[in-house]
Amino acid sequence: MRSFLKPVITLAFVTAGLCLAQAQPVGYAKAPVTIKCGVLLLPNPSGGEPTNADPYVFFNLEKRTDVKPASWVFVNPHGGSTFTRRQAGRWNTLTGTTNFSAGTRLNKNMAAYWEVELSQVANVADYDVLMVHAPGGISLNTAERDKLQAFIDAGGTLWFDKSFTQSVDGFNGFPVPFTTVATGANPQVVQPFHPILNYPFSLGYFDAAYMGSHNGGHAIVRQTLASIGLGGFGDIVQTMEPDFYRLNPIIANTSGISLGVAELGNGHFVVSSGNISSRINEPAGGTDIGLGRNSGPVAGTNFGAIPMTELKFVYNMIALSGGHPALSKGSRRHNASFDEIGAPLLQTWSDPT
Repeated sequence: MRSFLKPVITLAFVTAGLCLAQAQPVGYAKAPVTIKCGVLLLPNPSGGEPTNADPYVFFNLEKRTDVKPASWVFVNPHGGSTFTRRQAGRWNTLTGTTNFSAGTRLNKNMAAYWEVELSQVANVADYDVLMVHAPGGISLNTAERDKLQAFIDAGGTLWFDKSFTQSVDGFNGFPVPFTTVATGANPQVVQPFHPILNYPFSLGYFDAAYMGSHNGGHAIVRQTLASIGLGGFGDIVQTMEPDFYRLNPIIANTSGISLGVAELGNGHFVVSSGNISSRINEPAGGTDIGLGRNSGPVAGTNFGAIPMTELKFVYNMIALSGGHPALSKGSRRHNASFDEIGAPLLQTWSDPT
């Protein structure tokens, strides 16, 4: 009997010790999760340099360590560490100076680091998230549109955020056709349980409806053939107008869509009319080169002034890329998501493919 009790008592002590250890603070590995992102520069229909009113959205998202998922690291995979000849020439033109030259040090707190010129980059599929916030007109040719379509199909997230002064060619624009208007009121959250409003951060109904500097005004709307004098051609190009309805309205106002998401291939096309990016970029300070606060070559540093709702929204939008309906996380087959591994779990393997 005594010989039987001895191992039982020993086992009880070991089990109790394990339970106690489990209850204590646990150290665990947290591998960095790299978010490959950039501000997409589209060709300027009027000529001249492409516009970029809010160049520091991703820089500011990384700096708000009190909010962002702890392991996320934001990088431009083609950002480089020094100015290229093209970057230096662009920013000398924008600032009216000769302060920049090829080979000059380029850091994350500089606008040129985050810029991705659609006409220059060979493979936009290297990115996870690309943002478009370009005051003025937007019109794309077939090759440019196909490049964006391929990016989304491969699992990328393309975000268009309407600026204050904006015109989008409703039929020669993005992979999903739309145009914009500067009207709209009484925004309503029509899909409160959509992931973009709930994961990893839950956004309140009122906060979500009125986020951005347009406060629920402005809208994404369908371009009609009749509005451009082609009302009699509906039978010939009958898919052009209905393609707009690939946008799933998450928030809407009296004029149209305030926030919409289209799932295309393995990726997402997100459109917002609220000028959300300005609420993330401008409060940090910085200089104005004629496109608004913090549009200069070097970022402002007042990160604490950036409002929480807009920050959380963009983190949620980025997290959309963590889920795909296909095997191995979509056509990229990266077998990965942006979710973190929590204690007491450890990463035991990774797939380098």
